[in-house]
Amino acid sequence: MTADLEASRHEVGSWGHRSIARARLVAEFAAGRVLDVGCSTDVYTAPIAAEGGFAVGVDLLEPMSTQGVPFLVGDALALPFRPGAFDAALCFETLEHVPHPELALREVGRVASRVVLTVPNCDEPDEFKVAGLAFHHWVDRTHVNFFDRSSLRDLLEQEGWVVRWLGLINPVAPEVLALTSWHLPVRLARWVGAVCKRLPLRRRYYMTIAAVADRSVE
Repeated sequence: MTADLEASRHEVGSWGHRSIARARLVAEFAAGRVLDVGCSTDVYTAPIAAEGGFAVGVDLLEPMSTQGVPFLVGDALALPFRPGAFDAALCFETLEHVPHPELALREVGRVASRVVLTVPNCDEPDEFKVAGLAFHHWVDRTHVNFFDRSSLRDLLEQEGWVVRWLGLINPVAPEVLALTSWHLPVRLARWVGAVCKRLPLRRRYYMTIAAVADRSVE
């Protein structure tokens, strides 16, 4: 599994790169001492440290890059931290790789009182199926769990988390695919696609489910 993860993170261009939507989640919902579970890089912890905050990254693999933020190699199912060590944990694109996501959430809840997480959106629209299309995360061989909004909420609540917010982020641009299929240059197709994003009544398709949840207190 570790070898597959190493190969996959180099094949997928977005792995380890900063997402604006996720960065906004961090800014809005992650305060205090922050742990990034399955971090891959320090793209989310480095800004916290730069502003004088405390952040630590942990990943099954050695980091792809680092700017001096503390980092540990460790397993999401056995985090090397004491109970309550953090105020918030980031868990971006991690649960889909973990054989037992419920155990990972339990372990995150042991060390942090809040989780800010994202997973691939596997609620594929019917029109995608008709067109013979799928989000790229369906073909990632390191993915062992496939969530939609309902199943993610159920999993969080089953493990004692109180969901504060759950929604969709990271819209895709199907217009670019359509335009390039008519032999428009990619750069022009992207520009037209950006214009199309602003059109009213346009249906949006999102690749990612995001959630913010707090550990329930009995």
